[in-house]
Amino acid sequence: MSDNEVRNLHHACDQVVDRSLSIEARAESIATEARELKHRAERIKFGNATYDDIVAVQSAADEMDHLLTGDLDRALDTLRSIRIG
Repeated sequence: MSDNEVRNLHHACDQVVDRSLSIEARAESIATEARELKHRAERIKFGNATYDDIVAVQSAADEMDHLLTGDLDRALDTLRSIRIG
């Protein structure tokens, strides 16, 4: 392998590591937000819910379904399809 090929390989590996760290950070943020939504929904469920609370929770469930069946599935499928090493 030439020096240039080695440099290109090292650069590509650095990019994968860097992007992996970014994805991990975003995934942790998503998990934190999801936990907070779960706790809020539990408080509403066992408290005195207003009509606005009910509408907001129903809307949140719809949006989260969309996220689960779309963006997150595609992201996971993409990551699983990447084959290196």
